[in-house]
Amino acid sequence: MKRFALIASIALVLGVAGTGGVNAHLRPAHRGAPVAAQRERHPEMMRALQSLQQAKNELQHSAHDFGGHRVKAIQETDEAIREVREALRFDKH
Repeated sequence: MKRFALIASIALVLGVAGTGGVNAHLRPAHRGAPVAAQRERHPEMMRALQSLQQAKNELQHSAHDFGGHRVKAIQETDEAIREVREALRFDKH
């Protein structure tokens, strides 16, 4: 869990997270829906998930191996992505 927090923090600090249109496909399609119904559940977690996915993509397309550290960072980012998804599934609200 400590690695997840570190990776998520790094992704957010590096500014990988975008703010516009994040997970728009999860919002209700009905334009007349109340504002509360249009809000995403756990927007911070969803942004963190997107940041991790973008960070993984950047790592995968990096030009160098960096002595195996890039590969390890990709593996740990995958683990962080799994943990965020599991946390979102855990929510029963």
